[in-house]
Amino acid sequence: MNLIEELSGDAEVLFGDESYNASVRVSARIDQVYDFHILVDGLPEFLAFRLAAEDSSFVARLGFEREVELRAYKLKGGVLWCKPIKAEIELITGNSPSIVKVHANLVNFKFQLSQGAGENYSVRDSRSVARYGSTKFSLRSASIEIRCTEQTKLAREKLNQDGGFAITHNIVINFNNAKGVQIDELKRILLDIHRVLAFANGAWVGIHLVRGFNNEINLSYLSLTNSLCTRHQGRFGWFDAHHGHVLASVGPKLVGAFDNSNSADTFDRALYWYIRANNSAGVGIDTGIILATTALELLAKFVKQKNTLKIQSTGEHKHPSLGDKIRAAALHLKIPTLIGESTCPEFWAIKTDGLWSDIPEAIAKYRNDLVHPKARIKSQNQHALTIEMWRLSVWYLELFMLRLIGYQNVYSNRLTAKWLGEVEHVPWAGSKSS
Repeated sequence: MNLIEELSGDAEVLFGDESYNASVRVSARIDQVYDFHILVDGLPEFLAFRLAAEDSSFVARLGFEREVELRAYKLKGGVLWCKPIKAEIELITGNSPSIVKVHANLVNFKFQLSQGAGENYSVRDSRSVARYGSTKFSLRSASIEIRCTEQTKLAREKLNQDGGFAITHNIVINFNNAKGVQIDELKRILLDIHRVLAFANGAWVGIHLVRGFNNEINLSYLSLTNSLCTRHQGRFGWFDAHHGHVLASVGPKLVGAFDNSNSADTFDRALYWYIRANNSAGVGIDTGIILATTALELLAKFVKQKNTLKIQSTGEHKHPSLGDKIRAAALHLKIPTLIGESTCPEFWAIKTDGLWSDIPEAIAKYRNDLVHPKARIKSQNQHALTIEMWRLSVWYLELFMLRLIGYQNVYSNRLTAKWLGEVEHVPWAGSKSS
């Protein structure tokens, strides 16, 4: 565990009507778990034992005059181990300080290089020159730079070995307003960054140890928080780690969708389901198909209402099926409804049998087959078919989300990309945004 020195020091523990002097150490752990702990030392033995035995909560007034409500969960060697009731500890110096610059770390982000002009950087030492990835984008009043470091490669190697958590990048935020921003605005921008990086990563990215400065050197704000962060796994996704410059395009567009009252709730739910569906090791690909299809149904409804689409039923039923709804939305958005036979052979084998006609119908029918007790869709290689349907459903969800925010750049096609750095333009590139 790494000690957070600025948050550690003397404290006053308040319990009942009594107060006790103690010392507090705040430590972050980033390996198999991503968490932080508050260790309280120097309490009377009877009190420490009672707090741990009863799983009690109490208030600690830390040295920087912030009251934090803690819950004790373990007593070890006379030291009381605690967790904060609110999953954040803040240091704020002065009254309503203006923040002009922020430094923080990212946990489990997959960016490596940018194709943007002048974005990567080099570091020279006595032996050689090392080239590191860097990319820049803007959100609201903030100019954001994500930098790989000499530790990024080691962090990636560790994550590939143990599938846990590691600090992968540094992030620097500067504000266009020379006077800086208040803490509430900073938190809003951090939420924006969290969403953008999660969408790019196909998984939640931790923003760790946020340090805000009111000039070039004076630390006036520090936050340690348990922001959502997904355990590392080898995963597919639309964002290619060698094309970090696309964040400059997708970031403001995604934030715009969250700012729009007509789309905010839809995108909030779709992003959550996308990350859950893409996290195949956590929920399994069967569940991933169900979650991705649920998000597609939500987005198809959004497209229908926004554009007053008329949907025709192609089946025996009077009312349009889910496949019909997704197809109508896909066609309107210029998203392909068929894929090459060599790319998805199991999909084509079932199509040849006449069970489905295209991707929307296949996704909907396979989801229905999973949630109903009597499975009717059979394949000579059922596991391969399920993998294909998972890849198709999450790929389709990525395309819907990218299209709806008006993205026109390159992406990694999870169905066809064979190596890192292989990208293609989105299918609708050159068409007008919906």
